[in-house]
Amino acid sequence: MVEIREISDARSEERFYRCSLPVTLRRRAEDLQLLTSDVSFQGAFIRTDESPPVNSLVRLMFTIPPDNAALALSAHVVKIVKHGDAKDQYPGFHARFMGLNGHFKDRWETLIWSLKRDHKHSVYTTVSFARPSYVDLVQQHVPEGATLRFKPGSVEQMARLVAEDIPGGTLFIPSQEDANDGLPERPMPEPGTKVSIELVHPVTDATVVLHGVVRRRAGAGYDAGGESDGVLVSLAALSDEGYDALRELVRSVHIDKDYDFELFEAPFLRAPPGSRR
Repeated sequence: MVEIREISDARSEERFYRCSLPVTLRRRAEDLQLLTSDVSFQGAFIRTDESPPVNSLVRLMFTIPPDNAALALSAHVVKIVKHGDAKDQYPGFHARFMGLNGHFKDRWETLIWSLKRDHKHSVYTTVSFARPSYVDLVQQHVPEGATLRFKPGSVEQMARLVAEDIPGGTLFIPSQEDANDGLPERPMPEPGTKVSIELVHPVTDATVVLHGVVRRRAGAGYDAGGESDGVLVSLAALSDEGYDALRELVRSVHIDKDYDFELFEAPFLRAPPGSRR
């Protein structure tokens, strides 16, 4: 649709129009082929489960109709939307353009004016300038399906996962009943399901998101404990930035076995309810 929406930032009266437009997010490791969901005179909302950090600077390459011209722009990431943050919004990030001028400014503003002028009554459908073949390509790279939250039982287990399992390309995710996250057990996804794994630090609750596909169900005796049920996930390749985030997650808490007895035995920053210091 070209649904006109006001952004919540009180500093701007910017209007967004629903539009599916091909865009490439340039990265040192590997470029991402993506789609916009909203565009405006000053920026765009870009659909992705691999958003850059807030306040980072990014390089975007848009494919502009009607001649499929390539328009390269620099932008500032001002907001990230994750799965579940809003029921009517794709996950992704809002990028505000920087240094938009000259020919680039003219081409972009021509696009937005055409949406405002020619599609102002189309409030229930998205205006799509992306070829079906491009959409099919993008959807192959967009993680979808189940979200699994996994909180290892100790800092030592977290370190082993980051040093051994994850670089090996697979990760065993126990059922919710066996995981250290306090959630009730739920059915595990079937083999072939794309999943997002929220790997949670056992002490700080800091989270890093990994993506992959369920390879197979793993019954009792698979993991090191020998008792858990769950699934074995084949992980998508991580960028250098992804590995840096994982290593930082492990380094965020150091346990000295000679001194931090309580933390080593039960990794909590504060005493659990009902316990005494």
